[in-house]
Amino acid sequence: MHAVGDIIPARKVALKMREKGVDYPFSATAPFVSKADIVTGNLECPLSDKYEPKYTGTDFITPSNTIEGLKMLGLTIVNLANNHSTNYGRETFLDTLSILEKNGIEFTGAGRNYEEAHRATIVTKKGVRFGFLGYNSIKPSIDATKSSPGVALISKDPYHPVNESHFIKVEKDIRTARKAADVVIVWFHWGKEDEYNPSPVTKRLARLACDAGADIVLGSHPHTVQPIEFYKNKLICYSLGNFVFDQMQRAQTREGFILRLKFQGKVLTSIEIVPYIIMDYSRPVIFDKDNGQYLVDKILQLSNIPVSQDQR
Repeated sequence: MHAVGDIIPARKVALKMREKGVDYPFSATAPFVSKADIVTGNLECPLSDKYEPKYTGTDFITPSNTIEGLKMLGLTIVNLANNHSTNYGRETFLDTLSILEKNGIEFTGAGRNYEEAHRATIVTKKGVRFGFLGYNSIKPSIDATKSSPGVALISKDPYHPVNESHFIKVEKDIRTARKAADVVIVWFHWGKEDEYNPSPVTKRLARLACDAGADIVLGSHPHTVQPIEFYKNKLICYSLGNFVFDQMQRAQTREGFILRLKFQGKVLTSIEIVPYIIMDYSRPVIFDKDNGQYLVDKILQLSNIPVSQDQR
């Protein structure tokens, strides 16, 4: 399995695609990323032709043909539980769901109603059932209701007060997924932008998810890398960083890592951090081993994981 962070093919990324082709942001990493049996990432932008893309601002949208770039990455399933997938309203959000479905890419953390948004999406590979859930805690978003489409909301810092009933619902969703899946993976869109360390509430939620039955927790939104944690033999990655995005203002927002996970059946046996840097307002490029070691070391340092020279 390969997991990547924020995929936002909007604003300057959309401009680069118009100038250089829809494949441009994706082609440098696609040969590696697409090799996995399962590829997952946080898709944070509606796919629709109802509106022209804007090349400035923070309301994101990308043309429907961007799906070709997503397919290049080999994406199996995307998390839509975030604060930008509903930027242009429910109609464009429904366009996104339809385009993904027509092109064989599953989604989680969103749906045409509350039940679908909170139901695990099962992906079966080599006889192993992987169940995915997703939750958004960043505003603004259009949240799914009993009869209308949107994303799965969880109320927590820094934009909402903690709602304990939402935390209980997450536990319930995970326990239900646990009955249908061999491996449960939960995406959370959470935290403060540009901060390297998650808040105490974020850590509490990640561990709550693991206690409820999640095997892997993946985080997005901070636009920077954050720690990796092993909690009761469960893997938590608090933030993978930007993947396809245009934030070139500093190294922190240009850096990220592909999480490469190997399984023997349903048992996670190997974890690899594959660092990259975003170039030209759009295009992640994987580091070679020597140039990327500083970022691996930074992630391990944030995670309080000691690494000797012999282990590199």
